[in-house]
Amino acid sequence: MEGIDDSVLMALFDRLQVRYTTQLPKDPITSYDLYAAGLAGTPDSKQKKKKLLAALDLPEFLSTSALLAYLNSRMQRDEFLNYVDTI
Repeated sequence: MEGIDDSVLMALFDRLQVRYTTQLPKDPITSYDLYAAGLAGTPDSKQKKKKLLAALDLPEFLSTSALLAYLNSRMQRDEFLNYVDTI
């Protein structure tokens, strides 16, 4: 649930005896991956990021941290690297 701290949700689930699992990406996409792909910190990164956001049907002014959170919830690092090469 967006905007609710994980610890609050887990405490609520525990109290209600809801079964859940937590799963972190094994090899998460990082801000360095965005930099290496030319999507952050480079002279033309703004245009490349805008193109990626459009390809993913995401808001044009999505922050880098929100983009990372989205990418890590939708794909693995190797999938991201392959996807970036196609756009």
